[in-house]
Amino acid sequence: MEVSSTFLLKWRIISFLATLSLTSMAPFLLLAPGILLKLFQWSGNRRQCGS
Repeated sequence: MEVSSTFLLKWRIISFLATLSLTSMAPFLLLAPGILLKLFQWSGNRRQCGS
């Protein structure tokens, strides 16, 4: 019985950390494509200006 309770406690902590990291990463994951697109456009504009 004690083994299962410690396993449940560990699972609870792991799931809590996983949800916490996912919720903190969600805005970054939503913003990342836009940031990458802007960086790509900016590098393309720099190349055009250089030539």
